[in-house]
Amino acid sequence: MGIAMMVTSLAFFGAGAFVIKETVDMKEREARQWAETERQCAQLLNTLPSVSVAQSGKDTTVTMADVTDPRKALSDATVAAMMCPGKQLAEVCLGDRCAGAQNKVILRFKLKGQ
Repeated sequence: MGIAMMVTSLAFFGAGAFVIKETVDMKEREARQWAETERQCAQLLNTLPSVSVAQSGKDTTVTMADVTDPRKALSDATVAAMMCPGKQLAEVCLGDRCAGAQNKVILRFKLKGQ
C-alpha cells in the first residue's frame, strides 16, 4: 500500500510541475505578444501625416503638426487609439494653444498604457 501511495504521489508531483511550467510559458508568450502589439502600435502611429511620436514608459504622446482639417485630424486620432489595444486615450488638445504649438494648429494626444 505504501508503494502505491508513493507512485501516486509521484504522478501528482509530475502533474503539478507540468501545470507550473505551462503557466510560466503562457506568461512569457503573453509578454512577447504585448511587446509585438506595442511595436505595431508605434509603427502604425508613425504612418499618420506630419506626426511625431514620443514614448515615456507605457505612455505615448502623439503630435500632429500643421493641421489644416481638424475633423480629419480627430478622425485620425480616433483610429490611432483603436490601433493600440491596451492603451487608453487620456488627453487630447487641438488648436494653437497646445503645448508645442508655436502659433500653429496642432493635434496632440496622449495614450496611456495599462
